Amino acid sequence: MMLDKRFKLDCQRAGVTIRTPPAGRFDSVLRQRHVQANHNVSAPHGRITLHVFWELNYDFVPNFVYNGSTHRFVRAKEVFRKTPSREKKPQVSFIYLWGSKSLNAAFANIFFSYSRFIGIPHLKAIARLMQYQGIAVILEELLKMARILISDKLKRHLRTLYSVMPKICKLPRSDYGSPGVLQYYFHHLEGVGKYGELKGEFCQDLRELGNIILFCHQLESGMAQEEVQDLLAAAAFTNVIPKPPAKSVAEQEKQLAKLEEKYSRIQLTNVVEKFGDDKQIAISREAELMTKERLCCGLNIFEMFLRRIRQMLGDDSIFTGGYPTNGVMWVDECVEFHRVWSALQFFICQPRVSDDDRLVE
Repeated sequence: MMLDKRFKLDCQRAGVTIRTPPAGRFDSVLRQRHVQANHNVSAPHGRITLHVFWELNYDFVPNFVYNGSTHRFVRAKEVFRKTPSREKKPQVSFIYLWGSKSLNAAFANIFFSYSRFIGIPHLKAIARLMQYQGIAVILEELLKMARILISDKLKRHLRTLYSVMPKICKLPRSDYGSPGVLQYYFHHLEGVGKYGELKGEFCQDLRELGNIILFCHQLESGMAQEEVQDLLAAAAFTNVIPKPPAKSVAEQEKQLAKLEEKYSRIQLTNVVEKFGDDKQIAISREAELMTKERLCCGLNIFEMFLRRIRQMLGDDSIFTGGYPTNGVMWVDECVEFHRVWSALQFFICQPRVSDDDRLVE
């Protein structure tokens, strides 16, 4: 209705009259205050952004693990969080999907190869659909999740582990031998090994924090690939011409001048500046600026994300250990996070006692 009304106004300004019956029955409805767009329409994020965050929060972050060799996230064998129930997709005829049964079967086989992991292909699609605004919303929510994990859950585990760890743990003598060194750490870390949530909730919280950080890193990689493809596709239209190979600098400049003259006819901004009005020129310049200025050209989202995480950790002395008593560094005292991490690795490297143990790591 709004578009139709605007179209009629534009026609009236141009002196064109369109004979249509009056639609007075809508005037009273449009004047009512309650006929307005709800929050889903006026909000800065859309349904795709909300759906991506829902999947990240309730399923991806707590239930997936990262494979460093393939750079993919796969569902963990041992799931410590309940997998959310999803609605079944509506049953529609094949003509509304890909047009025919054979095409539906072909595309189903193609999509099946992307169905058992989350990797760069999925993150490229997410970056393409959400754009900068949606990605900023997702990263801000991930930072809030990381803050909750660090300041609440991990902090609670660390307080307990610091209380059961030895106050001082010095390096054992080398003449003890391997069995003696093993028993030395077994004796000093006995309280840590008996902590009931060491290989359960503590490792689960660490996995969730790691998934958040790795997802941000992989999302930036996927977004950079999408932006590079856009820049390559728009290069000829934005006066970005690669330097041709030549034997000398003078020959290269001559070839470059020929290429600039050749592609000058399709450079949109120059064409609009010659034949367009002021409004069209401003729009074309803004469009060219938005096309050229991309995050992959110099900005780094992941670096900013890590800086925010480091600030969260540095603001709390439970992770840094506070100021050392000798004024330089902590040596044998177990007051820093890396001491707890070393103790955790000591017990993670031990084999399972039985096959029934459900361990996060």
